Amino acid sequence: MTKIVSLALIGVVITAACSSLNPRNDRPAVIVRANEHSRIMVQQAIANMLHGARVEIANSALTETSELAIHRTLLSGRDLGGVDNFQLVSNRGNCYLIHLNTQAREALSSIECAELSSD
Repeated sequence: MTKIVSLALIGVVITAACSSLNPRNDRPAVIVRANEHSRIMVQQAIANMLHGARVEIANSALTETSELAIHRTLLSGRDLGGVDNFQLVSNRGNCYLIHLNTQAREALSSIECAELSSD
C-alpha cells in the first residue's frame, strides 16, 4: 500500500513539473480588442511589479507591439532617467506581462492576446 501511495505521489510531482510554466514557450503577443478593462489590468500588473508605483498607459498600449517602456518620473514631471521595460507574451494560450528588467511576470487572465506573427 505504501509503495502505491509513493508511486502516485511521484506521478503527481512529475505531472506538476511538466505542466509548469516554461519561459521557452513565451511568444511575443499583442492585446486583442483593447478596452478600458484591458488598460486597467495592464496598469495594475505594471504597478504590482513596480511595487505600487502609479502608472498611466494609453488605451492602445500593447496593441501593435509586444513591448512597452515606462519612464520613471517624479510627480512634478522631472525625468529620473530610469526606464522599465515590459513585454506581453502568450504562453500556452495564456497572456503574461514580463518586467524585462527583473524577469518578474504577471498573468493577465482576463485579457485576450494573440501571438505576433514572425514575418
